[in-house]
Amino acid sequence: MALEEFRFRLDIRVVFGEIDYYRHVNNVAYVRWMETARIDYCGVALGKPLGAPQNVIMASQDFHYERQAAFGERMVMGCRCSRVGTKSLDLTYELWRGPERIGHGVSALVAFDYAANGSIRVPDEWRRRVAEYEIVAPAGL
Repeated sequence: MALEEFRFRLDIRVVFGEIDYYRHVNNVAYVRWMETARIDYCGVALGKPLGAPQNVIMASQDFHYERQAAFGERMVMGCRCSRVGTKSLDLTYELWRGPERIGHGVSALVAFDYAANGSIRVPDEWRRRVAEYEIVAPAGL
């Protein structure tokens, strides 16, 4: 994939607290960026901001590191919904520094009712919203 294939993008600047003893970004920072992108994406694409009574809950998260990143660098993390199932959905992430892909990941999310403390079917409204949000206009429009 390329960054252009992601409608949702999170701008990132590596700050001092995200680097480790070897002066490159610590692995925890990548997961934190995925979490920030997930929360923001759900607010925009699903209309479900953090704290919504029905939202998603993390089932699993995976990130593959391809290149090192360092203090002060600016990057962009793309996030998109890559699968919608009966009770869950997947978000795919790619982290880019200019033309270089730094890494990529996937999180599996379960539709969840926090008041009832249990999983639910992915609501039709979420499916509709994701489909509308993820439509990419043809080049030149």
